Amino acid sequence: MKMTKKERILATLEGEKTDRIPASFWRHFYEYETGAESLADIMIRYEREMDWDFMKVNARASYHDEAWGCKYEFYKDGFRKPKKLYHPVKSIDDYNEIVVLDPLKSPPLREQIDALHLIGKALRDDLFFVMTVFTPFSIVAELVESFDTIKEHIRNHPDLIHRVLDKITSTFEKFIEEALNTGISGLFYATRHWASNDYFTPEEFLEFCRPYDMRLLEKVKSCPLNILHICKSNNMLSHLSDYPVHAFHWDSCDPTNMSLQEGKKNVTGAVIGGINQKTTILKGSVEECLKEARIALNLTGRHRWLLSAGCTYPPETPIENLRALREWT
Repeated sequence: MKMTKKERILATLEGEKTDRIPASFWRHFYEYETGAESLADIMIRYEREMDWDFMKVNARASYHDEAWGCKYEFYKDGFRKPKKLYHPVKSIDDYNEIVVLDPLKSPPLREQIDALHLIGKALRDDLFFVMTVFTPFSIVAELVESFDTIKEHIRNHPDLIHRVLDKITSTFEKFIEEALNTGISGLFYATRHWASNDYFTPEEFLEFCRPYDMRLLEKVKSCPLNILHICKSNNMLSHLSDYPVHAFHWDSCDPTNMSLQEGKKNVTGAVIGGINQKTTILKGSVEECLKEARIALNLTGRHRWLLSAGCTYPPETPIENLRALREWT
């Protein structure tokens, strides 16, 4: 019997049999991401064209830190990500300017809420859609000049960084409350660089990320679909396996990370991935894409698995590869 998209996702999360493999892939549409109406419109058009089983709202990453003063140059060609032009924290004293914001009065945050309202209205409850939110530490890290700068600050001024993290988390608690009023199904919650052993130690992540992650995830505990995206190579999946989410997403094709099979043994939820967004789906043939999908199928036994790439796929990716994967499911 043919399932609805929501039924298919819920059954997969519960480890039950489904009529086919659920799938969703996402990309940036940079040229459409600077306005609520244009973002909502491209998200809906993309979903209607590809017919994915859930929608990851792929807002511009910079909306998080623009709220506290970062400035960017945006391009019209759709193939270049925004370039940061200005970071507001030039010295330790500048952290005192970081305050708790009202998301409805902060233009970058309000823009996302408005887009979510439009998306929710257009979808008419036909499928789950999740909003992208980053771990608060990643937002603090964008306010300074470099990763080296933020690492120096946490070594020498940890209490100050915690105070800033509290303010940013409080703002996003309010943001999530407003987002829930739009009908979102949950969060696509991303660690960015900071759950990678290349950037942080597990002890640093435990101190500067986890407590704030838990506060934000608590806000969506009643939602049907929360996804944890563990970014980058050499990631800390084993340390985050108890996060209160329904599904875990990471680059399982990266040899420094766990495979889907290994990951399933470490987490209680479903796993998402299987396709290499850097090589196979971008440069490979249709048959190579399908071969990789079949490998993922064998690794997971089709159990608690959703087909996707390991991260956002590049805009240059051939559409025929995506269509073939969607038809294969």
